[in-house]
Amino acid sequence: MSDPLLPLKQFVWPGSKDPIWPMTLLSLRRNLARYPFPVKMDPQQMVQVEEALVSLLGKTEALKGSTTLSLTQLKPKERELIAEHFFRQGNLENAAAGQTLLLHPSGLYGAFLNLEEQLELSLLSFDGNLREGWEKLQKIAQQLEEQINLAFSTRFGYLTSDPSYCGTGLLITTYLHLPALVETGMLTKSLSEEGLDKVVPSSLEGPITDGSRWIGDLLLLSNKYTLGVSEEAILHDIQIATMRWVGLERSLRTTLKEHDNLTVRDQINRAVGLLTHSFQLETKEALSSLSQIKLGIDLGLVQGMSDPEVTKLIVSCRRGHIATLFPEEESPTREQIHCKRAELLREKVAPLTIREHFGGDK
Repeated sequence: MSDPLLPLKQFVWPGSKDPIWPMTLLSLRRNLARYPFPVKMDPQQMVQVEEALVSLLGKTEALKGSTTLSLTQLKPKERELIAEHFFRQGNLENAAAGQTLLLHPSGLYGAFLNLEEQLELSLLSFDGNLREGWEKLQKIAQQLEEQINLAFSTRFGYLTSDPSYCGTGLLITTYLHLPALVETGMLTKSLSEEGLDKVVPSSLEGPITDGSRWIGDLLLLSNKYTLGVSEEAILHDIQIATMRWVGLERSLRTTLKEHDNLTVRDQINRAVGLLTHSFQLETKEALSSLSQIKLGIDLGLVQGMSDPEVTKLIVSCRRGHIATLFPEEESPTREQIHCKRAELLREKVAPLTIREHFGGDK
């Protein structure tokens, strides 16, 4: 029997055009008009909605050939893998009948059924082309709407169980790798000075607070509003905000490179050393080291791996991904996960070499 999660376990990481902006997550929420929201549905209604949506979505051009995965039939570590792959909050551990994922063979997108909403289309983009990703999701939603009535109000747009997603139902989150801004303290300063009236910044831990840690040196930017704005406005606002921080990071990296910053070189060297010699690694320290190596590659200090390869490791060294490397273990222990993560990263960073100076030997 083939592994239904193979598209995720063997996901081929596409090359990103920009090492500072490696990925974007786009999601679109919809509900059927004739049923209550999932939180109000009984088990029979959940199954009815699942069956209807699986049938209708399977006929759409984009989702033909997708694998139907009942979340209740998956192991907890497999649900956690799915949550990590699509950057969902939580690990889907409390699955119920009728909760399903239609997973496209590419692993790039899929349809979640009966979670917070009856339908959430999720798509991962790696080329910075927000419009192309949005148009793909829009086409799926339009083909669905041609076959069944969706919950829609002339006043509030598409209706969702969470009122903050009413209107367009479109949420776009860009993931930005900003180690130079983080290490110099300029990211926190720029966030406090920038007028963020249209986007919401966050970290991998969630909303930004005074004690927030920039895990993996990643800043997440999402559109603040879905109601009272058009999809065009959302695309524009996210693009403008994203490019602002990409520009700030790129400028600072150029300065660090030109001045051959000793502190940054030391941090990158230490990161390579940690991953080369560790036998146990927690997620946060692994992400921190991989972030430094990713920066070192872009600055011409580190050779032996490509930027997309390191970005893939940032995603795949998390707990759910590592747990799937234990096929016989229902729930690997914390120590097993830490050891396997270190083993994986030691193997991956073995080819790395470090130059004497940024951009090459002088």
